Amino acid sequence: MDKKTFITILVVLVFFGAVGGYLAYDYYQQNNYDVESFGLGVEHTEYKVVEEGGVKYNFNPRIDTLLYIGVDESGEIDAPKAKGRADTIVLFVLNKDTKKITAISFSRDTMCDVRSFDSQGSLMGTVNQHLAYAYQFAGGGKAGCQNVCWSVSNLMGGIPIEEYIAADISSITRANDLIGSVTVTVPNDDLAQIYPEMVTGARVQLTSDNVEKFVRYRDRETSFSNNSRRERQQAYLNAYLPKFAQCLKNDTAGMWDKLMTLESYTVTSVTRNEYLDMANVFSGMDYNNVEFYSPKGSDREGELHDEFYLDSAAFRKKILEIFYVTH
Repeated sequence: MDKKTFITILVVLVFFGAVGGYLAYDYYQQNNYDVESFGLGVEHTEYKVVEEGGVKYNFNPRIDTLLYIGVDESGEIDAPKAKGRADTIVLFVLNKDTKKITAISFSRDTMCDVRSFDSQGSLMGTVNQHLAYAYQFAGGGKAGCQNVCWSVSNLMGGIPIEEYIAADISSITRANDLIGSVTVTVPNDDLAQIYPEMVTGARVQLTSDNVEKFVRYRDRETSFSNNSRRERQQAYLNAYLPKFAQCLKNDTAGMWDKLMTLESYTVTSVTRNEYLDMANVFSGMDYNNVEFYSPKGSDREGELHDEFYLDSAAFRKKILEIFYVTH
């Protein structure tokens, strides 16, 4: 992935409090764990050419990918997150030919293959588990991110994920403060009892006082409440991106200084120098035309937690549309 394209996707990630910071050296590096062996994708190349219904599909090499992972703990992310789970999982896909960005939002409750590692970083096995646990089952940090990438890649038939960035709860208000505030259209009534003004269709200003609730709240006593939370996250992204883009255009240097304040709250596979091309990020991109896609499937009440099962046929059809070309 070239630097300019990658930085373009990084800007998209700000809405979850993801942008900012340089590469955090986490617990596994400090303890000489071979985190690179965790991998970002499944270990095969069959994804490059596939055949469906008698039609041959070729993987589009002009596609770039970056996975955002929101971790459900607060504090600096360069420490081990033994209890943290992947609360939000969004794969950003950039087609360099069409300039289209697709955001694939995976439910944290998606049941899939998840690898589990012991405290020494050795693989213990693969289990069918909630996608959210992939981060925890590798101990968090960089290794946890790579483990989530592996599970998502596996869901997509082995399509590799090139880069990742993760952020914890602490980064949400900080990212919102970068641009002052955000005005959103409320998509549901989930927060109406806490904030009476937040009813469906209302226009509400989000500040450091209420943005975390808007992005993260869900009623744990209500089954499948994560679905409506994801609706609010999409609404936030729709409002955040155009304003962030304008702020960066107006004061590129000043925004860089602000982005630096998020350094301790993110962990990423991206190197320091790749951030330096951010001034060129908006060339040719339309941030008002991002496609959001939430895989279809069925919700079930599990023994301990809600469970989501992908409609594999529908998901496969969408994957072919996003990632492949025919000749």
